[in-house]
Amino acid sequence: MNWKRSVLAFAGGALIFGATVAPCPAVAAADEPLLQQFQEQLNHEWFTLGALLQFVGSSDFTEEGPRGFEIANLRVKLKGRFDSGYSYAFQLNLHKSSTLLDARMSYEFADGHYLDMGAFKAPFSAEALTSSSAIDFVNRSVVVNMLAPGRQIGVGVRGSGSGGMTYAGGVFNGNGVTANGNDDNEFQFVARTALERSAGSAKIVAGANASYEMMETAARFRNDIESETILGGDVRVEQDRFLVAGEYVFRMQELMTGSTDPEAHGFHATGGFMSSERTQVLARFEGYTANRDDTDMVYYVTGGFNVWPTSVTEFQVNVVFPTEGDFEDGQLLVNAQVAF
Repeated sequence: MNWKRSVLAFAGGALIFGATVAPCPAVAAADEPLLQQFQEQLNHEWFTLGALLQFVGSSDFTEEGPRGFEIANLRVKLKGRFDSGYSYAFQLNLHKSSTLLDARMSYEFADGHYLDMGAFKAPFSAEALTSSSAIDFVNRSVVVNMLAPGRQIGVGVRGSGSGGMTYAGGVFNGNGVTANGNDDNEFQFVARTALERSAGSAKIVAGANASYEMMETAARFRNDIESETILGGDVRVEQDRFLVAGEYVFRMQELMTGSTDPEAHGFHATGGFMSSERTQVLARFEGYTANRDDTDMVYYVTGGFNVWPTSVTEFQVNVVFPTEGDFEDGQLLVNAQVAF
């Protein structure tokens, strides 16, 4: 099959079968009366229902390359707040065999300051902490997927201070949420602080992240790692219709022999423009290597186009290319989602 014909057929199928779909720029409630009625009936301080359905199609630009469709997410979220500062949040992903995403109990011990217990995202990386329904592209950056701690089981604190400063930190098992227990009897310590400032029509958010874990047995990856440190920083600037964002993360592992393992690191940088109230064009440049030697770094360029038909629906079209290689090494991604 001709690759051009394959891509066109694929893209059309994605749009036809994914007919509904990420938070949109502000839309007047009067424009969406059914959504307003839904929110009035089901959204309360003590109980709020949310859901995310994402349908993704992908195709490599090769004759024999993988292509197809998938339900990327089918999530249901319940959250609410009760008396004396207690609250809860549950989130399930119903299309996977392991469905637990978030199961968090929270206590507001002071105004704007919370104690969290359960399973939730470790406070590292603005992109990792952004909901899947609200990220700029179909997929998060390679470096965030590879190095950010992601969801963990543990205890954390978070809050906000004066001048737009926020903080979060926690102690976690360090082995995700699929295993309901600690696989090496060591804890992972994760912390993040961020500052949000406004200047005229510009909003600036900058954050710093850190993670440290002893790995006496390192059951997950290899048996010669004594400790792991992950550091990173991110910034996002939005002004009028323009967006600029970037992040850098690196990981250092100390071996039991006393030497230091080559440091994995990477970055991503994004520029975007709201071409209308409901459409956005974006471009991302990113790189990642598992070795500190930059000669091994692989770079990717992603072009994106987002459309919000309503405040709860979104279509995303991405084209991804490695900077080294042929045109056929690229990939087309189409995401259609409904999120509320």
